[in-house]
Amino acid sequence: MIECDYLIIGGGDTGIYLAENLNKLSKSIVLVESYKLGGGSLNNIIIPKKEFYKQVKSFSYVLKYFTDQEDLSNALYETRRVIAIKIKQNINKQLTKVFTKVAKLENLKILFGVASFLTKNTARVLIKDKYITIKYKKCLLCIGKDFVEPQIIKGANNVLFLTKYNIFHLGHIPLHLGIIGLTLESIEVASFYSHLGVKVSIFEEKLKSQVLPLIDRTMASFLVNKLIFSYVDIHFDTQIKSIEENNGEILLYSQNQDIFKTSDIYLHTKERFDLEEINGKSIGLKSTYNGINISSDNKTNIKNIYAFGSCTNKNESKKIVRAKIESFINLVEKLHKIKYKTLTSQLMLNTVNFITYKPQQEHIGKIISFEMEYFLDSIGVGLSEYKAVGQYGPKIKVLLISNKKQSEFLKLIYFVSSKRLIGYWATSYFKIRFHSLLSFAMVSKSNTLTIIDIIQSHVSNLEKKIH
Repeated sequence: MIECDYLIIGGGDTGIYLAENLNKLSKSIVLVESYKLGGGSLNNIIIPKKEFYKQVKSFSYVLKYFTDQEDLSNALYETRRVIAIKIKQNINKQLTKVFTKVAKLENLKILFGVASFLTKNTARVLIKDKYITIKYKKCLLCIGKDFVEPQIIKGANNVLFLTKYNIFHLGHIPLHLGIIGLTLESIEVASFYSHLGVKVSIFEEKLKSQVLPLIDRTMASFLVNKLIFSYVDIHFDTQIKSIEENNGEILLYSQNQDIFKTSDIYLHTKERFDLEEINGKSIGLKSTYNGINISSDNKTNIKNIYAFGSCTNKNESKKIVRAKIESFINLVEKLHKIKYKTLTSQLMLNTVNFITYKPQQEHIGKIISFEMEYFLDSIGVGLSEYKAVGQYGPKIKVLLISNKKQSEFLKLIYFVSSKRLIGYWATSYFKIRFHSLLSFAMVSKSNTLTIIDIIQSHVSNLEKKIH
């Protein structure tokens, strides 16, 4: 039997981050991973996406000068093939760095096998037909949602399709990538592949005005227009009813009997956490269809078991998950002191001492509401204009600052009376320059008019609209 302070089930990005932080506190840790260290997220999404972007970014600048020259098609295809090889090599290098770093953690023991609960204080791990029992003080669940639901589109389960777990490996370069559904995930995929020179078509059953309902409408319009500018075909009001493969082509049939042809198809897969995988029901662990039930401080209904990341019933971004892990670590350390740091901004002439804000548990879910990186670099924090107006009506004022083409914008949403900022949405230009300032303004309840004055003193030739 192995005894430890903390048992971490799931060695993905979240599990590794927890292990690194707990190791600093000299706690004994056992981390169990059933797949391979880094999990599906780090191995198939996070690192591959970063490497994909690095390789494709420079290629996309060159590509736009040669799109109309057919004699260069073979050279472009060969270039893409070389890029794919570089991506694979760099993925292996980055993963090796992560694994080497984790292997050096003094208080961590890593087991590769399938973990399942025996009691509320013990679990067992199946390693090569042999069970090892682990007794722990606290268990931290960081397992991904591995169970993939069958597709509801007729014929989809008979076709090999790309998903978020293999799309960034570039093992196969599509001639024409068809994407079903306009989501933030699919927008990112379309942006990446269009910059690689691949023809991309998106099929969305909703109208343009109805897509991306969870983010601000100005931001939604920006993302859609950005794709169209990148020569991505978007077919709104087009519901794909069935899919079939015919002589190497994939045929998509819409509700209007239209037939579209692509070489490859990308589908957003619906996943859910399977509690039986860890024998959670036997100890009374409660979950819903979406994941394990947790409180605001990530506790499950069992007092010594916590859950983080995608196995929970919360749909939280990576930044929120990490912020909550840091709050958990602070509780472990029993540190509640306010820390100070110096934030030197290139936008401001002097150095300003800011209080480092550690979100309280009730605030965490409201801090980051949206963020995209890479080719569609943008962010949204707090309430959107639609939600703010719907909730507070005439008490809200909205300021939109943009360039003349509206290719870059910053939207500030604040209370008329108190001038307190309650939301901001920004594209790359404004995100890079003002994100730290605006996030501080959000949590410190600063006067928005003062923030606006600071911003306007550092930008010029921009249009301003208040409503």
